Amino acid sequence: MTIPNATHYINLILIYFLFCAFIWFYLWVRIDLPSKFFNAYAFTDLEKKINQIDRTYEKDSLAETLVSQQLDTYAGEETPSKEDLKQALINASEAKRNAIFEHVRQVRYSTWRKDKEKMEKTIPIFEIFTEINPNNYRYHAELAYAYNPNTEYRLLKITFLLISISI
Repeated sequence: MTIPNATHYINLILIYFLFCAFIWFYLWVRIDLPSKFFNAYAFTDLEKKINQIDRTYEKDSLAETLVSQQLDTYAGEETPSKEDLKQALINASEAKRNAIFEHVRQVRYSTWRKDKEKMEKTIPIFEIFTEINPNNYRYHAELAYAYNPNTEYRLLKITFLLISISI
């Protein structure tokens, strides 16, 4: 038994489903696809921010490590070079630089009476801070305090105290 015009009905059904598929695809492109592109862009933007935070963390860690090596070395150990220390402090974030400055200031304050050798290890760090920002009076004052009055730095101490007062 054959259905008359069966190919006609089959073609109509195919056209109907193709039309439905076209409408579904069109609506998907207009409604859902832009949000997918937006999410992909937001993800790459988020990835860039995460990479930037990672690089900042690495630079801050390097600065903190070099300062710790400078302060905690003993008589036979090698201290980091002043250029490496300066570059690390320049590359560190402002917040980390302030935290390092406060830490070094605290080390200088806690050791100036009983451990002059350790206190003198703060001098290169304070010198770097004054080179990085010569207009900060706190850097100059701490450098002046770090210079031991019993050494050849007495004239420099007076000079840096005067500079910190004039700023």
